[in-house]
Amino acid sequence: MNRLSSIGSGISLLTAHPRIVRYEFPQALYPRCAPRRHPGGCVLTEPDLLDRAVYNFTGKFEDIGNVKTYVATPSVDSAVTQPKVEAVIDALKSQGVTRFGAIGYCYGGRLCFNLAFENKVHTVVGNHPLLLELSDIEKYAETASAPLLLNTCEIDPAFPAEKQTKADEVFGNGRYKPGYERTFWPSTAHGFAVRGDLANPQIKEAKEGAFKTGVKCSHSRQKETRSSRIVAVGDLHGDIGNAQKVLEMADVVDAEGNWSGRVDVLVQTGDIIDRGDDTILLFDWMEQLRIQAQAADGLVLSHLGNHEWMNAIGDWR
Repeated sequence: MNRLSSIGSGISLLTAHPRIVRYEFPQALYPRCAPRRHPGGCVLTEPDLLDRAVYNFTGKFEDIGNVKTYVATPSVDSAVTQPKVEAVIDALKSQGVTRFGAIGYCYGGRLCFNLAFENKVHTVVGNHPLLLELSDIEKYAETASAPLLLNTCEIDPAFPAEKQTKADEVFGNGRYKPGYERTFWPSTAHGFAVRGDLANPQIKEAKEGAFKTGVKCSHSRQKETRSSRIVAVGDLHGDIGNAQKVLEMADVVDAEGNWSGRVDVLVQTGDIIDRGDDTILLFDWMEQLRIQAQAADGLVLSHLGNHEWMNAIGDWR
């Protein structure tokens, strides 16, 4: 798996194995928007969520006054940035990606929680999260279904001991069934996971540790939460309308007819042709599902039924 480093405050979206896509919210202008493919099938994308606005932060986040100054900048408003992240998710869904893990750095933690509230992501990692209130922790437990990992630190006016303790009280000891973990990195300050002083061995360990635990949590949880289901269906016979209803009922596809990611294998046992008028549409749809399933680490297998064989040998009964 390729190393994903972070630049400034941001949110990363991890798509289900084998593809990884990252979307970054930089503190300074960093306009690399085109996807770049890396060894191992990773795809790295960094759209500019700041609309090319540059915010030159020179203070220390340990100072609560600097934190308030930073979050007061218009470009940090989630009402501005959240729709951009959701638009990226929608675009990826149209390409067949069905499962997402969100990793938030600083302000990105706010965006991750928002996505989890609407169950648009399947795992969440928050690194020294910003703009989270105690009520957000309670709301997450009540509305979200994504497993949660929090990488926290000792000196953090944005997510201090009070909020860290609250998270443990609400999520810990098995109270949050999807899964919860919080790591604590002593002698480190807000921002350690993205801009820590690597000359300091303790900060270096925390920065690298946060990265490793985040990727490990996202990847393992994605695998754990996937089902081990095999669905078989046959005799679609040129009727795409009823075929879509059947596969949606079996949780193979969503309401738009795209691969849901909630099954591992779809076996189409044949007899797509004859009787109805949608044979070509059905074959095209099966091919679309095959591509989408592969992107989500799934599989679509198609077999020939007796009607396909009869057509092949010229038996037109």
